[in-house]
Amino acid sequence: MKNLMIEMQEDDEGNAIANAIGITWWDLHGLQYDLEPNINEIGRITSYKLEFFNIPKKIADKIVGLVNNTIILPADIFEDVLDDEDYDYQYGAISESERPFDTFKKEIADLKQLNEIDAGSTSLNNILKRQIYIGLMGSMETYLSDNFIKLTMSDEDFLKRFVETYPEFKKRTFELSDLFNCQNEIANTAKNVMLEIIYHNLVTVKAMYRQTFDIGFPDLAKPLEYVRTRHDLVHRNGKTKDGKIVKLDQASVSEAINDIKNFISNIDDEFTLKDKYAAVTKK
Repeated sequence: MKNLMIEMQEDDEGNAIANAIGITWWDLHGLQYDLEPNINEIGRITSYKLEFFNIPKKIADKIVGLVNNTIILPADIFEDVLDDEDYDYQYGAISESERPFDTFKKEIADLKQLNEIDAGSTSLNNILKRQIYIGLMGSMETYLSDNFIKLTMSDEDFLKRFVETYPEFKKRTFELSDLFNCQNEIANTAKNVMLEIIYHNLVTVKAMYRQTFDIGFPDLAKPLEYVRTRHDLVHRNGKTKDGKIVKLDQASVSEAINDIKNFISNIDDEFTLKDKYAAVTKK
């Protein structure tokens, strides 16, 4: 009981979800559910889809708006969970990390080694391949986010281009009397916006990279296919929209690893070809 009380107090996400749907943390605890963000064309979260699996009727009856064990939650559900201190912590971890491409290469090497392992049974091998695949997409997303944020915050020209071209800022207005205050807050606001972006939304990320850094960007066909598979693994319990089981083996995972490695390598090569980025990208 003591451990459960501590878990309840520290589970910010669980408490936020429970409060939003009108049940207690105790009701939510132990339930199986998926929480999937709905993302608009500029990469921002507009809402969340919360789907329960085998939810007891006595709990389901408490949730207003629950349809087919699914409910849509507002985008600001976690607004009180992440504050400026959390953003600063995330940014600190990114700014103090190794060069993003070096980290990516190490992760790729580790994933290749894991893919060679035989876990001893079909079920365990399926779990291992699934986790390797999810880890691969996480490595891609981490490179895209860390590299973009580090570069943009390191150069005033990059920051200016990002603010001028990213659609989110076109929606913001301010009084002329607030001009200087807004100018002083630009870097901090831009940093928070960059941290909120979903970096596996590759169409948005491609536009951001091209508009902010004026570089080429590889074809998205294969990476987008892998992102969709990752969604099936994470959010549909390993099944496609049609209910077909996603089948992974050593060969298919190896192909995905090589394709994503080439995809990120091609992006990083774009920076090394330009003198303007040389000093920054070596950090």
